[in-house]
This record gives sequence, structure tokens and C-alpha cells, in this order.
Amino acid sequence: MTWLAWRQFRTQACVAAGVVAVAAIAYGLTGIGLHRLAEDSGYPGCTPNDLCRGLVGAVKASTVYTLLYYAGLLTLYVLPVVIGLFWGAPLVARDLESGNHRLLWTQSIGRTRWLAVKVVVVGASALVTTALISLAVTWWSAPLDAVGGLTHDGFRLSPLQFAARGVVPIGYTFFAFALGVTVGLLARRTLLAMAITFAILVAVQVAFPLILRGHLLPPVTTTQAISSDGRTALVSIELVGPDELLVFAHEPPIGAWTISAYNIDSGGALTVVRPPEGCVRGTPDACTASIASLHIGQSLTYHPPERFWPLQVYEAALLLLAGVALIGVSLWRVRAVH
Repeated sequence: MTWLAWRQFRTQACVAAGVVAVAAIAYGLTGIGLHRLAEDSGYPGCTPNDLCRGLVGAVKASTVYTLLYYAGLLTLYVLPVVIGLFWGAPLVARDLESGNHRLLWTQSIGRTRWLAVKVVVVGASALVTTALISLAVTWWSAPLDAVGGLTHDGFRLSPLQFAARGVVPIGYTFFAFALGVTVGLLARRTLLAMAITFAILVAVQVAFPLILRGHLLPPVTTTQAISSDGRTALVSIELVGPDELLVFAHEPPIGAWTISAYNIDSGGALTVVRPPEGCVRGTPDACTASIASLHIGQSLTYHPPERFWPLQVYEAALLLLAGVALIGVSLWRVRAVH
């Protein structure tokens, strides 16, 4: 049975091996030069004031580095979806749709073992493929992630970078593969299974950073009053609407993921800060004094940068557990298939 599963999967395996080889060569060879360039720019000893901006400028000036940076992000977002659609969904649905399962199940191999072997062979290949590519991209982009990437807010804990670094892509890949297998078994039509799998995967990739990820660990919440005696200096003032300001008394650490930032009144309730007269027509000092006299404060909720690996492990573990549950459903449901 293992030999048959390999025969059915060998074309996809060869393509995956080729993709891994190209990624290893591209990111391995250019990564040496990138890390050397980062060391010349001051990495990893960058201070919050300079953030190795010389490195960012040098990378932006290089078409190769820029393409590889964005290609790594795109690849690790698309790869789990591709594996779910083209490896997971057809794995069972193709045989059920063509009727081959009736012949296979008349042999000495039971249907549960038949599915288990296919899942192990293809699933292990999917995990190894994603793990190797994620390892290459994570190592290559480490200096850029440490200084905010090419977008100045692209630290590795930011929602965009997070799912394309570390072990989280492995979790998404296994979940996508298991989802495709389960949907294919239930739908019994390859194209229908692919469409359903795609819709669910997109929803999960959107829901995790927007809804779930921020609650995997309790975020840090701090409040700071903005006093009028000058003891609490204003960090910055941001215009967030046509007639609304967001006043910062303090900012999260460099590389942190900000969940929320808003101003509060003396009682701790959310308040809207309108531009005072000193900010509309006065000098910067007059603007600062006007805002300080409003007796407001700031509430800031964030995940510090050292939460990167704990959040990675928790999110990957949740996805892996969900994938195991889906495989369990498939192994149970295949017994009832006629």
C-alpha cells in the first residue's frame, strides 16, 4: 500500500522537491550576502533610534533582495492553501469520484489502513516541504524583521509577517491538508472539495490574526495619565480623523504588536480628543500645553516582542490539533463510505 501511495504521489513529490531545492539555493546563497550586509549596518546591535536604516535602504536598492523578501511572504501564505487544494482535497475525493475505491477495498488492505497510509505519506511530505521553506525564509529575513522590514512596521510579530515565519506555516499546512482530506471524503467530488477547502482556509487565515491570535496569551495593558505639570511628556500626536486626535503618552517597545491604543478621561473611560485651540492656531508648545490641560490619559494594549515564539507555538499547536481532529473524523467516516 505504501508503494501504491508513493506511485500516485510521486509527481507532486518531485515538484515539491524542486521547489525546496530552488528556495534553498536562492535564499541560501543570497542570505549570506544579506547577513553580511546587515552586520556592516550594525545588526544585531541596532538601537531604537537608528534601527539599521542603512540596511533597509540597501535592501530596497537591490531588486533581488526585494523580490526574495516579498516572495518569501507570498510563498508561505500560498503554500498551505496549495497543499490543501491540490494534495489534500483530491487525496480521497479522486478515488471516490472515479470509483477506484471499490477495487482498492476488495484487496487485503482495509479502507482505514488505505486512508491512513495515504495520509502519512502525503502529509509527511507536506510538512517537510513547508518546514524547509519556512526555515530558509525565516533565517534569510531575520535581519530585516528585526528592523521593521521594508515597510517600517514589518517586525516579525506584526500580523503580516507572523504567519510567514517560524513554525506557524507548518501548522497551517497540516490543517489545510487535513481539511482538504476531510472535505474531499465528505463531498466525494474533487472540484467541489477544492472550492470548499479554499473558502474555509481563507476564512481561517483572516480570522486568526483578527480574532484569535491576540488572545492566545494575555496582552500587556498599560495606562498613563498626561499631566499638566510637565512630568509626563507627550510622545506624539496623531490625527486619526477629520476632527480627532490620538495622543500618545508612551509607546510600546520596538517590535511589539499593538492591539489597541486610545485616549481615556480622568475616570478611565474612552474619550474622543478634539484638537484644542492651541493646536489649531498656536505654536507646538501651545498645542502641547493645551492637550496637557485636558486631563486625559492613554490606554495601550500590546504583545511585547519576546512573545513571538510563545505565540508561534500556541498557534501552531492549535492548528495541528485541529488537523489531527479532522484526520480522526476522516478515519472514522471512511468506514461508512459505500
